[in-house]
Amino acid sequence: DGAYQSASKGHQSGIYFQDQIGFGDRLFLTFGGRWDWVNNDSKKDKDFSPRVGVNYLLTPHIAAYASWSRSFAPQFGWIESFDGTPLPNGHGRNIEAGLKFGSPGSAFSAAAAVFDLVRTNVPSPDPVHLDYYLVTGEQRSRGFEVEAAWAPAPGTNLSIAYTYLNAKVTEENEIPVGTRLGNVPRHNLYVRGEHVLQEGALKGLGASLAVLWNSAKVSDSSYFYDANGDGLNDADFRLPGYVVVDAGLSYRIRDWRIAVDVNNLLNKHYFPESSDYSRVSIGEPRNWRLSVSRRF
Repeated sequence: DGAYQSASKGHQSGIYFQDQIGFGDRLFLTFGGRWDWVNNDSKKDKDFSPRVGVNYLLTPHIAAYASWSRSFAPQFGWIESFDGTPLPNGHGRNIEAGLKFGSPGSAFSAAAAVFDLVRTNVPSPDPVHLDYYLVTGEQRSRGFEVEAAWAPAPGTNLSIAYTYLNAKVTEENEIPVGTRLGNVPRHNLYVRGEHVLQEGALKGLGASLAVLWNSAKVSDSSYFYDANGDGLNDADFRLPGYVVVDAGLSYRIRDWRIAVDVNNLLNKHYFPESSDYSRVSIGEPRNWRLSVSRRF
């Protein structure tokens, strides 16, 4: 098979602003936005993405918040319509609400949130003209996330984060509505712990351990490929879930810190993503990094 080649050139710049207004000691309103200018393969465009949020202090240590925002994503140069007209840029709309617990200097903090994200103008294959696109696609991601951090003793820090994500196609030309989005695990869990000795001859010596779990997910479902003529999307195969363990050792003396971090400590063989039916990425094997840093 010959190699596939494609090239495009783009430039994007933007400016943004944000302001927060307080109404008394409990209610705060945040609003802002971003202007973007894009030059993609000589196609020039601009867009504005607003954001609005509200934050309310239920108690001095608990805050409820909600936000609404829009996002902007230019279409790639190789995504073209059959008649040559520029395809509308992609947009997103995100609604989020949640609670935050904790205060500056406290040993425990936590947050919980629910969210609803919709992407519109998602390119989908033109059913009549091969290798051309329409922008009738829409995708929706709904879920919740919780995270917490705890310092039970001086030098000891524990953290945990969990995300549940239901991401699927809601409008498409070829892919059935309800199809799960590719490379998106439904469950994601991350746990990390670190301890640094605070006294004694080995003061400043630290160790950390982190565990990441991703549940099983479907491969790239952005296109339809029927390999054997049974009418099913063979590009929609499953990638198994996996657990990856990272570890590290560090030593701090005065303003200097020396650290050795080992990624994929158990040398787990896993598949983080797939770009299409024939290209499945293999996760990085065990690797390590030595770093030296200084605090000024």
